[in-house]
Amino acid sequence: VHDGLVVRTVLDPAARPFLDHHRIDGTPVLPGVMGMEAFAEAARLLAPDRHVAAIENVDFHAPLKFYRDEPRAVTISALLRPDG
Repeated sequence: VHDGLVVRTVLDPAARPFLDHHRIDGTPVLPGVMGMEAFAEAARLLAPDRHVAAIENVDFHAPLKFYRDEPRAVTISALLRPDG
């Protein structure tokens, strides 16, 4: 609990149509909503008796790109903290 949860996976545009169909200048990118869903799922795994009510104040700085249409490793971390 004190170290949180780390989820690692490999995403492949050739195997995931939502990546292949979501491109910027021909390069596949992870749709922002899919990234937020991954955060919500990691939180659910860490606290299965809770639910995500909202994701607020989202600021996209740069897309997660899949250069040359190659698979890419993704790591998501979740940590419980006291409210406030």
